Amino acid sequence: AYIAQISNRPHEAVEALSTLDPERGAMRGWFPYWEVLTDSYHRLGEHDDELEQARAAAVLYPERPEPRRWELEALAADGKHRDIEKLISAMETVPVKGLSLGDAMNAVAVELREHDHANEANAWFDRALQWYRSRPPAEAALDEHREAFAGVLHETRRWKEAKDIVDDFVRKN
Repeated sequence: AYIAQISNRPHEAVEALSTLDPERGAMRGWFPYWEVLTDSYHRLGEHDDELEQARAAAVLYPERPEPRRWELEALAADGKHRDIEKLISAMETVPVKGLSLGDAMNAVAVELREHDHANEANAWFDRALQWYRSRPPAEAALDEHREAFAGVLHETRRWKEAKDIVDDFVRKN
């Protein structure tokens, strides 16, 4: 399945994984199963199946941030704006360790842009930028924050602002 995925043969990856039970034998607890499966469904444009598998992974691995990101990406690929809002609102109430709201908003924006929802993508990029800019100074000074913020600035073609963050990062490290 993995070789099929990296060889851009997502249908074969899904077929191979569908012969395995992710909760038995060697697959039990092997998280990459879900990564390959959701990515393969995404590449096939089968976003409902991708969403279903992302949610199944979230149940099995509640401590991992990736399934929430996959869920958001599947929703965005299908332009399910209300569902995206619900999930982001839930993350505001119950944060997902390892996935900041800014990262989540950026992932939504990128996916919306890739699937021809430019206006909605721009709105989510704006929200992500606002989130990053609103962080307390101690959080804003963290390397992870600055790296992610520079990534959103890059995605929105705010080259100079992104370069300033990267230059500052390089000087300090």
